[in-house]
Amino acid sequence: MAKGETYEEFVEKFKPKLTTDDCYTPPDLFEAVKNYVVERWGIDESKIIRPFKPNGDYKAEDYTDKVVLDNPPFSIASEIWRYFSERGIPFFLWKNGLTLQKEALNHHVLVTGREMYATNGARVPCDFITNLSGKPCVEACPELAKILKDHFPDKQSYPVLKLPRNILRASDFGKIAKQGLALKVDNFERVTKLSEYKKGVFGGAIIVSDLIAEEYEKAKARAEEKAKAREQITPALDDKALELIRIVNSRE
Repeated sequence: MAKGETYEEFVEKFKPKLTTDDCYTPPDLFEAVKNYVVERWGIDESKIIRPFKPNGDYKAEDYTDKVVLDNPPFSIASEIWRYFSERGIPFFLWKNGLTLQKEALNHHVLVTGREMYATNGARVPCDFITNLSGKPCVEACPELAKILKDHFPDKQSYPVLKLPRNILRASDFGKIAKQGLALKVDNFERVTKLSEYKKGVFGGAIIVSDLIAEEYEKAKARAEEKAKAREQITPALDDKALELIRIVNSRE
């Protein structure tokens, strides 16, 4: 082991590193997506094939009169889409939710804005891609988004603690300081708990006078204005992009 290295760190180095190619679909999620595809496109369920297996060769499968429905290795996704399309093999596949590759735009991309928790525990941004529609398009798909949300619910959200204006924490001073604004308070009392809240104020806080509270509110408003005023860059469209806009406008 290296000097200063723990046993756990030493062992971790020899574990195989997982990638998005190792993210297999939970069976119940596959069934839900399959039902959606069958209903939307009228697919015969008996014709569905899953060709992507660990250490398998998807090109060796017989796709005669079959429809591919599966979660392929993302690292060769473009190659897979091209292979199926060139051979007229209908498919509906999982897709990396972070990208719109050039090859993807030759097909129908269904965007969910959701993540999938794979069987190895990895969180993977999850969209879908198909050639079942027969026309390239990009679609925000709330039905598939709901399927993913039902299987992987959002973490429970809790109310945000908004303290009374006379109570200031260190983070409150930090909000205005990082925008170059000053506020000095030497008349205060310390508070750690609020009886109605029944919990401690994380990190502690101070109680200040109405006058200081008003000064802070003004400083906070100025800080928020300065934060919003940060430079935003909107790149100018070149001639090629403007021509593409004219083309898509003409098709409306």
